[in-house]
Amino acid sequence: MEGVDVAHTTEIGIPLINEKENMKNAQSRYENSQATNDIRFHGEAMYADILKKKCGEIFLGQYVILLTSPSQMTHRLLNKFLANGQVLLYPDNAAEYADLHMYCAEDGAINLSAVYLASDVPEGVTPEAWAVYREMLKQVFKVLRSDCISPMQRMVADIQRSFGYGAPKISKKFGGDVDPLNTPEGDVVKLMESIAEAMKTERAIVP
Repeated sequence: MEGVDVAHTTEIGIPLINEKENMKNAQSRYENSQATNDIRFHGEAMYADILKKKCGEIFLGQYVILLTSPSQMTHRLLNKFLANGQVLLYPDNAAEYADLHMYCAEDGAINLSAVYLASDVPEGVTPEAWAVYREMLKQVFKVLRSDCISPMQRMVADIQRSFGYGAPKISKKFGGDVDPLNTPEGDVVKLMESIAEAMKTERAIVP
């Protein structure tokens, strides 16, 4: 190993500086993942609780939210993370929504997001029934946007500003971008920890 100080290498000849850097990167990825999981847990629970409270008479059953996250969270992706995913419904009575069977998973969950995005009347659903479903879904996703995503984005915006980041661009559409200022990436985990703590507090005070 020409040019490498043998005294500062591992038994298999890898420079220790690289090994330490790899360990540091692995720890950083672990902390990022843990912070992301905390935000996901509280975010999904908050959204589901609000949908249950405000849309419980629209679709009868248990709402479940699945947020979609990248492998490595950054301040640029936080806003999109909190506004992207799937809305599932575990119906109290599966027979009531039997004509939506093509959108059901093996565990009985109906993918309401997939139904909402469908452009054509599904096979086995009458035009009249489809019109009713569309109206029901319109109400659910309106609540999702106005009472779940938008308030969350505003809360995140305030916390981001306190860390020196630009605020998310709030819009009626799902997702959006963050206009960051020059803040070290190392602050991202602390930022996410603050967001998760704010979510936890919000969940505790919302009836």
